[in-house]
Amino acid sequence: TDQRQVNEMVRSLSADMPTGIDLSKAKAWGTFDGNAVSIYSSFNIESFARTTNPGVFKMTFATPFKENLSGNQLPFVVVGTSMVQSAYDENVFSLNAGTTNSTSAIEVRNDGGTGINAQFFSVVWFGELENE
Repeated sequence: TDQRQVNEMVRSLSADMPTGIDLSKAKAWGTFDGNAVSIYSSFNIESFARTTNPGVFKMTFATPFKENLSGNQLPFVVVGTSMVQSAYDENVFSLNAGTTNSTSAIEVRNDGGTGINAQFFSVVWFGELENE
C-alpha cells in the first residue's frame, strides 16, 4: 500500500512537469582566458568581463535564466574548473555576490584564498531559460 501511494505521488509530480524541458542539457557554457579577458569558445554567453577585484569575472547570458520565484535560490546550477599555468596548485572556483538570472559572477582563488586571474577556466550552467 505504501509503495502504491509513493508511485502515485511520483506519477502526479511528473504529470505537472511541462513537456519539452530537458534539464540534462547545458544551457550555457564557456572557456575563458582570465588574463587576456577573452572567450575561447562559448554558448549563450553575450559578454565576459573582469571586475576590479582580482579573480572575479562577470558573464552575461544572451538568453537569461528564468527568475527564481522564491527569491532565495539561484536560477541555475553551475560547475567550473580553472588552471593557472605558473602554479599547479588547486584553485577554488565559486559564485560571487553579483550573480543574477541574467549574469553570473565567478570567482577564482588559489588554495591560499587569494583571488587570481586564471589563465584558463571553463564554466557550465544548467537550468531553465526564460524562453523555455
